This record gives sequence, C-alpha cells and structure tokens, in this order.
Amino acid sequence: MRYPTEPDLSFLYGAILTDNTLPDSPQPTRHFCVFGAGQIDRSATGSGVTARMAVDAARGLIAPGADRGFAGAAGVPFHAELMAEERLGPHRAWRVRVDGTASFHGTASWIVEAGDRLGDGFAIEDLTPLPPR
Repeated sequence: MRYPTEPDLSFLYGAILTDNTLPDSPQPTRHFCVFGAGQIDRSATGSGVTARMAVDAARGLIAPGADRGFAGAAGVPFHAELMAEERLGPHRAWRVRVDGTASFHGTASWIVEAGDRLGDGFAIEDLTPLPPR
C-alpha cells in the first residue's frame, strides 16, 4: 500500500496492541506501542492515537465531533477529537486533534549473558507452554 501524499510513510514502522475498549466508552482506552527497532513508547503517541481515531472513523464507529481518552504503557493521559473527514485524491482521510504530553526519558544499554536462551529475543507464538507444577 502506498501512502497517498508521503511515499516515505509507505512501510510498517510499528504495531499497537490495544485493550479493545469501545470508542463510546467513558473509560480511556489503553494501548502499547512497539516501534522502530523494538522500542516501546511509554506514552500513547500522537501518531498512534490519530491512527486509532482514523480506524474507528473508517469503520463507522465514530463521526466528526467524537472525542476519546487514551493512555499508553505508563498511563499518561492523551485526549483526541475527530475534527473532520477529508479527501486526499480518491482516499478518505480524517483530521484529528490530539492533546497530551510526552517527554524523552532516557536511553538504556542491555547486556546479554552467554547462554541466555532469550538473548536474541523471542516471539510470543514461539513460547512453549510451561509444565504443570
């Protein structure tokens, strides 16, 4: 798939795992954003919040004027409002206003010990079930 106006955005950069809170719920929805080379965003991320609002609009679950609360891994609140539906050539698009605060927190270095079975990472679907106690 090609992004209609920005070709350098036509690749998968990350994934968001959601809690499936429905858009009309008064409860904020939580999501966990993994991006880039495996980084985890502690905030809800403006691009992630915008994407979730656009997906909900495309599915007909919300309309312009809808607002929703969000929180990322650390629980920092974000707020979004679906402002308008627009057209980008033949494509539908949505304008979303996002309010929230995120700050650069720091960097980390990881040491992998010799013999660490998970030193190269793991995929959840590859985990073997634990034997009963």
